[in-house]
Amino acid sequence: MKYTANYIYTPEGFLANYLIETNEKGIITDFRPIAAGEDALFYEGILCPGFVNAHCHLELSALRGLVPEHTGMTGFAGQVVGKRKNISPAENETAIKKALEEMWESGTEAVGDICNEATTAPFKKAFPALFCYNFVEIFGMRENMADTIWEKGLALLPLFEGENQEINLTLHAPYSLSLALREKAKKYFLQSKNKVVSIHLLESKAERAIFEAKTGDFATFYQQIGIDFQGFPSSSPIEYVLFPFENAQNLLLVHNTEISEIEIDFIISHFANAFFCLCPRSNLFIHNTFPDISLFLKHKNRICLGTDSLASNHSLEMLAEIYAIQQRFPTINLHTLLTWLISNGAAALQQSHYLGHFEIGKNAGIIHIQEISHLSLTENSKAIRLV
Repeated sequence: MKYTANYIYTPEGFLANYLIETNEKGIITDFRPIAAGEDALFYEGILCPGFVNAHCHLELSALRGLVPEHTGMTGFAGQVVGKRKNISPAENETAIKKALEEMWESGTEAVGDICNEATTAPFKKAFPALFCYNFVEIFGMRENMADTIWEKGLALLPLFEGENQEINLTLHAPYSLSLALREKAKKYFLQSKNKVVSIHLLESKAERAIFEAKTGDFATFYQQIGIDFQGFPSSSPIEYVLFPFENAQNLLLVHNTEISEIEIDFIISHFANAFFCLCPRSNLFIHNTFPDISLFLKHKNRICLGTDSLASNHSLEMLAEIYAIQQRFPTINLHTLLTWLISNGAAALQQSHYLGHFEIGKNAGIIHIQEISHLSLTENSKAIRLV
């Protein structure tokens, strides 16, 4: 099959009058300027490789439409815990399968998925076309539970092994990491620098408050669940959670809604392989806030995008994430937004060898973005999978 369009995305820029040719398996056999009069399927809009959803929680898919908006982080966490108790295994499995299918059809080629249990594992294995980086999440504030928590995480790892799957332990967030767990993390990650670690970071003002003043929503939450919280040994969540890592570690820092420009620069200067994953629609859903993306622009090669979960978002459509950014930051051009969504996402999940660009011999998917205007998205823009 031969495909062409008004524009074809590459990391270096949009190409016009270009052609993508694939075999019956979707593998690219040619990528070149189209010859005059050459017959090819023409699409109005843009053709691009598959999207990368660098941060998701597929195991929460059954909570779509059940969690109220704008509750804040502790309110959201409480809602998730309470609502999940009423969801049957059958409902959960159906929702996960549907979410995977919707992601794929709306253009997602790879996902960085947070896992606290093995529920999603069989459905990912049954959907090998979608690359999954499975982040088995470690968290807990009770010092005496560190060994049990860690062993539970290690036991989950082999359950996610399979075609087109990658796996690693990961840390939830600074405010959910006991000192004992942090020490275990330091030893473990020193031996696995080549893998990616995903961490929720500075998603709310409450995160700063618990570190800087030992007060706020998290202090109340700890008290409610019976944790005798005496404070963290650092006033900075960044310093505390990044303590276990050396500068070569591959880091995926997620949300960053309340991060400062000084903190962004600090992380970039200390960690050569750090990416910032923004999930703007989820931030609006939970906190009614939006990340100040202007703070990240001088490091725009380190930005990637995610949706978070269907508990905290109305869909897992990645095009909707960049449309939300475009509405609030209209000076950021569409090529830059697609680079964050495609090529940077592939790099963040260490998949640049075959995702994020069109290359002969590879199959990175072909997605048609339709209903654009003057190289900008519109409210009617939609991503359709061709390959």
